[in-house]
Amino acid sequence: MEKAIEISYESIAAALAQDHYKIYYVNTETDRYIEYRAFDAYEKTGEGGSEAAEPKEDFDSASRRVIESIVHPDDREEVLEEFTKQNVLSALEEDGIFTLELRVNRGAGTEYIRMKVTKMTDMSDPHIIVALSRIDAQIRREAEYETAHRERVTFGKIAEALAADYFLIYYVDLENDHFIEYSAHEDFRKLEIEEEGFDFFGTSRKNAMVHVYEDDRKLFISTIEKESLVAELEKNGSCSIRYRLILGDVPTYVSLKATMIEDDHGKHIIIGVSNIDSQVRREQETARELGVVRQLVNRDHLTGVKNKYAYSEAEKAIDDDIGIGIAKDFAIVVCDVNGLKVINDTYGHNAGDKYIKDGCKLICDVFRHSPVYRIGGDEFCAILKGADFQRSPELMDEIETQVRDNIAKGGVSIACGIASFDPESDGSVKSVFERADEAMYRNKKLLKSL
Repeated sequence: MEKAIEISYESIAAALAQDHYKIYYVNTETDRYIEYRAFDAYEKTGEGGSEAAEPKEDFDSASRRVIESIVHPDDREEVLEEFTKQNVLSALEEDGIFTLELRVNRGAGTEYIRMKVTKMTDMSDPHIIVALSRIDAQIRREAEYETAHRERVTFGKIAEALAADYFLIYYVDLENDHFIEYSAHEDFRKLEIEEEGFDFFGTSRKNAMVHVYEDDRKLFISTIEKESLVAELEKNGSCSIRYRLILGDVPTYVSLKATMIEDDHGKHIIIGVSNIDSQVRREQETARELGVVRQLVNRDHLTGVKNKYAYSEAEKAIDDDIGIGIAKDFAIVVCDVNGLKVINDTYGHNAGDKYIKDGCKLICDVFRHSPVYRIGGDEFCAILKGADFQRSPELMDEIETQVRDNIAKGGVSIACGIASFDPESDGSVKSVFERADEAMYRNKKLLKSL
């Protein structure tokens, strides 16, 4: 076997750090900070390291000013709420890392940014590293760093803190597929993965059959395919996937990130694998909680169908599609429960509530494949798409027949009107709704004459 290529841990860490275009070195005790711009991962810092930029005061206030000025309005409130000193320090204490994804305004466009906060490897050091990286596919990383004076913080030290996020690091020679494995956390050596060899891609496929969760193996193997991986790295600069490793018989979420460098030894791929299980589990739990809350907020408490707020959201989404010319065929059906006031005045509101629920059931039974909304006390509407839209004449006949039968039997009576979206004349959902509403009132007059 050829003599293993010698490479320092710091140079690998430096390669990993190239993904970050801004780095803040923050003292959590004094709130003083230093700001670094993009690093050139290929330029050596020298024996003495790099000199620090001029320290600044009050990182919390400075970061909030920046957030309020450049973060996308839809993300601003969440970022201000999440990115607090208390939240960051709590996350670092619990998981060793704090991450947040957000959008920022850049010129006339919007760019996605990932914020990552890590602790220094020296636990007595009160500093944290706040690193920002662009995660848009077509990113072009800047390659420069600033030097100044007063506080000295070496690039190697910062890069080491960033690299501590990875529990496995591979340095792969693209000429002969020789690889060296570095582990930042001894706990994961129980995987017993080869630490060095000359067939990285074949070895990875073999290890995947043992260590990668079965449902994620196809994704992993297709990603760790030499030709496609190199093509992806040459096109976008980096490649990342999320999958599950079997650690202690437990599927554990990890993130693999690959970057390509050309150093004194030729072209190499740096692959880092980080444990993101806690983060993913939190995201899943938050999504479940938000789903429950959203369902409660969007539901009418009496009938169980969607409410006026949910209709407004659906209306906005369709209006957005209309605005850019991609709206698909749809129709609005407006329904009004007839005689509710008489029922309330004669038999009381409990009877009125039952009358409303009976009317809602009739509407849902007919338009069973479409969302139904209660948009007023006795007013409902349905948005018909797909199969229900294609069968709308039949469905309107069906509900008309059922209503006439109910009137004859003393059951619930509902007036209905329908209108279809016309891309030539309708600039919004509102205009379709108004035509359907007019049709409903015509039907109401007709039913009163029966």
